[in-house]
Amino acid sequence: MTDRKLGAELCDIDRLHALAVYRDRYTGQHRPDWAKGSSRRDGSRYKPHFKDDADWLQHTLFKVRRDGRLDLRARSCESFPTWPWGKDDWS
Repeated sequence: MTDRKLGAELCDIDRLHALAVYRDRYTGQHRPDWAKGSSRRDGSRYKPHFKDDADWLQHTLFKVRRDGRLDLRARSCESFPTWPWGKDDWS
């Protein structure tokens, strides 16, 4: 059984690993491929979900092993966007 931990609570090595592996995050520091260009119908860009990578780590849960280290078998995480520049109008 695995537990979960916020990214900001991970050790430095595990935080760096999470930033390298979870490439779909959209922060003020990291724009994923899906958000590049004008992918919205009206030609506007999507708004970042987090202020920066530190904000993403502070608001994202990762599966960890019993020793508290990142579970490298996990293929997903659970994020809670902070919408620093407001939410997108998804219509």
